[in-house]
Amino acid sequence: MLKRRLRTWMALVMTAMLTGLTACSGNAGEPVNPNAVELKFMYWGSNDEKQAMEKMIQSFNASHPNIRVKGEHVPGDYTTKINTLMAANQLPDIAYLAIRSR
Repeated sequence: MLKRRLRTWMALVMTAMLTGLTACSGNAGEPVNPNAVELKFMYWGSNDEKQAMEKMIQSFNASHPNIRVKGEHVPGDYTTKINTLMAANQLPDIAYLAIRSR
């Protein structure tokens, strides 16, 4: 039951994020704010998902001049990558995580 609620909650959050970010419009020609806070966002997924995430990140950055999100797509073993970054104390600011049942 908890797993189902979590999946539902995650789906709602992602839907809200997708809706909000795709509704943003930006000017690609505007200069980048050198004082912007930079956040690293790591995610996995297919090439289609990668393209969608790149568009959302670009839209978000354009509409939030004080925040700069840098996306990092991990096409391979995401779990190993996260574990390695955790051991090195170099985790991204934002990342996809999953709960697996045993």
